[in-house]
Amino acid sequence: MRGATRRSVGVSPDRAAAGYRFRVTARLVAIVVLALGPGCRFLRGDWANRSGTCFYVSRSGIVLTSLHVVHDARRVWVIDQSGVRSTAEVIRVDPEVDLAALQVYSAHTTTFLPIAADDAALGDRVYTIDPSSWRRDAGLVVGQRGLGSADLLSTTTHAVRGSSGGPLVNASGEVIGLLVRLNRTDKVAFAVKASAIRRTIHDLPPPARAAPDRARAIERTRGAVCSLWVH
Repeated sequence: MRGATRRSVGVSPDRAAAGYRFRVTARLVAIVVLALGPGCRFLRGDWANRSGTCFYVSRSGIVLTSLHVVHDARRVWVIDQSGVRSTAEVIRVDPEVDLAALQVYSAHTTTFLPIAADDAALGDRVYTIDPSSWRRDAGLVVGQRGLGSADLLSTTTHAVRGSSGGPLVNASGEVIGLLVRLNRTDKVAFAVKASAIRRTIHDLPPPARAAPDRARAIERTRGAVCSLWVH
């Protein structure tokens, strides 16, 4: 209509303030989730009901973990240390040693761990990565037949809830075991030996080579370890 005055349509101050509060709250929740990590069951919600640890062994996005962590999983996500989440699919299992290999899609890491050519010897110094703090902890190999199995070894390395599937490495950053069980009473962790890991993934894309020095080996170990959420 000619001569009619056009009214500008805007957002009321109350609605604008509510939208601002929502955006700020969402960002705070995201920050808290990343800070607490995957070990927080409350913040994981109902989309994830199990968690564990895994580590990259090839540039093609293959990770290894414990089979009991991903057994009967409908969905699996791998979360790196920066909080980036990628979907994964189980592609190989070995029930005899509780080992599983997964293919991670859209992997964001460029760090991979080599599998040691030889099994660890009794008394060897070995290391793990604490998934709750990403700190490297040291221990010793105290048995070469963990739980009576020739494919397992026992070690005094510090392991916590959620460590299953994490790597056991030597000073060169080579994987000499994969953590599968923890005996809290005796403070002993059990791990699948390197020879059993190689036997399971022998026809998959080749793993990385060893780091040239100890400093790089430590950082490489941290960079290759990820959290695993399962639904």
